[in-house]
Amino acid sequence: LGGAVNLVTRELSRIPRASIELGAGSFGTYQGHASLAGSLLGGEGLLLVHAGRSAGDFPYLHDATPTWDGDVPEPRRRANNDAALGGGLLRFRRPLVGALSLEALGAFTLDDRGLAGTELNPTPNTRERHRRTTAALGLVHAAPGAPELSLRTWFRSDAGERTSFVDVDQHHAALGVNLDGAFMLGRTHLLSVHASYARETFEDGRADVERSQGALSVMDSWEPWSFLTVVPS
Repeated sequence: LGGAVNLVTRELSRIPRASIELGAGSFGTYQGHASLAGSLLGGEGLLLVHAGRSAGDFPYLHDATPTWDGDVPEPRRRANNDAALGGGLLRFRRPLVGALSLEALGAFTLDDRGLAGTELNPTPNTRERHRRTTAALGLVHAAPGAPELSLRTWFRSDAGERTSFVDVDQHHAALGVNLDGAFMLGRTHLLSVHASYARETFEDGRADVERSQGALSVMDSWEPWSFLTVVPS
């Protein structure tokens, strides 16, 4: 059983627009995000920031001796059950020459949460923190009747930290480049080509792992009618 999720950011536009949303809920929960889009440095830009927090301190009745009859449960409140998340995204696109354009994207997220444990075995000092940084820069060529080509270089960094009786730190980083092309062969036949190369590093305080990998794929599809697409495999 498997699947995939395709995340598509809001389309860029030179028309200025802004939005802000705020929300609140039970147990000290607050969240909000704001966005700003419009012309930027001769192109189009989009800035998005978001943040949220929940205390998670709901009340409950604790029975220290559940197998004994007649004891009275003790009112308690959940501790170390909070969570916070924040981040931002910046996207930029600018036409260069003809059908060639420059695209850039940067994103950052940071989250922190407590691991409360179970009712009978609470963990008041165990916490997890994670941060992710993503950046991409690319050249895209797209014109009616011409092959669609794109060359992108990207970077991703994931760092995680867990504090408990034994602290654990992990860091994963990757740097790569992708080349994609789509070529129409006639009016109904599409040939897609993808080539990529990436170098990754992983550190966890005990061992460092480095690896490089490349990939090349070619896929063709045939669309004899608008409601039917044939993809050989």
